[in-house]
Amino acid sequence: MSMSSLPDKRAIPLKLTFRTAEASVTLELVEFRKIRGGGEEVEISTIGKPALGLTLVLPTKATVSARATVSTHMPGNSIRSVAKVCGALGLLQKGCELEVFALKPDARLCVLQVKPLPFSFSATFYTFIDDLNTIAKRFNSDFILPERSSFSADDEETFRILRAFALSEPMDLTNLTCRLIKSPENAELVPQQLREETMFRMEHESATASLFGTQMSLGPTVIQVDRAKVERLPETLKVFVKAEIGSAVPISLRPLVPVRFLLVDRASLLSSREP
Repeated sequence: MSMSSLPDKRAIPLKLTFRTAEASVTLELVEFRKIRGGGEEVEISTIGKPALGLTLVLPTKATVSARATVSTHMPGNSIRSVAKVCGALGLLQKGCELEVFALKPDARLCVLQVKPLPFSFSATFYTFIDDLNTIAKRFNSDFILPERSSFSADDEETFRILRAFALSEPMDLTNLTCRLIKSPENAELVPQQLREETMFRMEHESATASLFGTQMSLGPTVIQVDRAKVERLPETLKVFVKAEIGSAVPISLRPLVPVRFLLVDRASLLSSREP
């Protein structure tokens, strides 16, 4: 293998394909660096801390088995790369074929038969990463996966709401607080029509959210509660009546049915407001 003659500091770009009879995952570009080389084998290792770390000991003779050491460094990497790596890990757990392809000089180096590897990642973790990847694709973002200790309560709440939007799945909530802007149009209407049990529809023409410190644009959104109880209705109405025009009055709701989180186009949002 000519790889043994490369300088130690030069990056070696490889494409890795993990394959079983049922599925395959390809990591299009993984950079390696030569650790050592000789007449019998060459050892290369991934550069930096990619989501999937690999050290490969490749023999110069086809009759000798190659060796591979696998590690993971998911925090600090983009969610889309982490999702791809999780797909590869799922195949490695079952046992798979690993094709190593050199992008320079555009040639297949070898194909390794990997026996099942006992990773500790659970199906719940893989589902969580899949959901994050769905959010990233749906809102055209590629945020960085934080350390577990940095996953705050606000991040958890935002994740659940973004997941509901991205998958169009209703969510069971025990409470929901919204703010009603008092206007000349609703100043008299709200006290007359607001009941202890009612339907609420909250619209936003250009909603945004922040997950793991990354801002995302959601576009036009609708949060709809088909049945909800207004908590402390008499007190809420008193505050609304006394509030000045333009003030935001908080309303606490107890949803009686799952809350729907909808992504809509702006035209349908405007048409819903027509009399």
